[in-house]
Amino acid sequence: MDCAANRCDATSGPTVNSTPPSVLSRKGKTIFHVLRSYVMPTAAALGTGALLGLIGPAALKWDNPFAAALSLIFSVGWPWAGYAFLVGFFSRSKTMSGLLAFAGLATGVTVYYLFKYIYPYTPPGSTNVTGVSFSSGIVVWGTMALLLGPPMGLAGYLSRHQGMVALPFQLAVPLIAFFETNMRLDVETDPGDYVALITWNTVKYGAVAISLFLTWRAAWSFWQRRSHLSTRNDA
Repeated sequence: MDCAANRCDATSGPTVNSTPPSVLSRKGKTIFHVLRSYVMPTAAALGTGALLGLIGPAALKWDNPFAAALSLIFSVGWPWAGYAFLVGFFSRSKTMSGLLAFAGLATGVTVYYLFKYIYPYTPPGSTNVTGVSFSSGIVVWGTMALLLGPPMGLAGYLSRHQGMVALPFQLAVPLIAFFETNMRLDVETDPGDYVALITWNTVKYGAVAISLFLTWRAAWSFWQRRSHLSTRNDA
C-alpha cells in the first residue's frame, strides 16, 4: 500500500475525504436562517392572507346574525389594513414588512374573488344570484394592495417603538376603522338593518376606545421617561 498516495494513518488506515464538521455546521445554520427569516414568514403571510380572503365570502353561506356580522367586517377595508399592519409588526425588517404585506394582501384578494366567483351568493328568499367580476375585482383591489399594503406594513414595523414617536403608526388602524365605519353608518346602512348597525357601532366605539388607550399609554410612557431623566439630572 502506498501510504503517501492514500494518506494512511498509523492507527485507522486510509483516511476518507469528508466535509469538516465546521462546514456542515455553517451550512446548517445558513439553512435554518433562511427558513426562519424568509421561508416561514412568507408562508405565514400567504396562509393568513388566504384565510383573510376566505372569511368574508364564506361567512355568507351561514344564515345567522353572527355570520352576517363576520361577513360584513371582513368584506370592508379596515381588517385588511389591520392585517397588513400586523404582518409588518411581526416582520424582521422594513423591506420584508412591505413585501410580505403586499404579498399577503394580493393572496387574500385572489382568494376572496375566486371564492365569490366559484360560489356566487344568493340572498335569502331570492332566486337571483349575486355574482362578481373575477378579473376586474382582482385588478382593482390588487392595485390597492400594491399601493397601500407596503405603507401599512411599514407602519406596523415602526409601531414597535415606544412612546410618542410610534403613536401615529399605532393609531393608523383604529383611525381607519373609525372613519370607515362612520362613513358606512352615514351613507349605506339601512336604519332597519340591525345587524349592520350593531356591527358598525361596535367597531366604531371599539376603535375609539383603542385609540384612547394607545394615546394614554404613549403619554404615560413619555412622562415616565421624562421623570426618570429629571431624577437622574437632579442626582
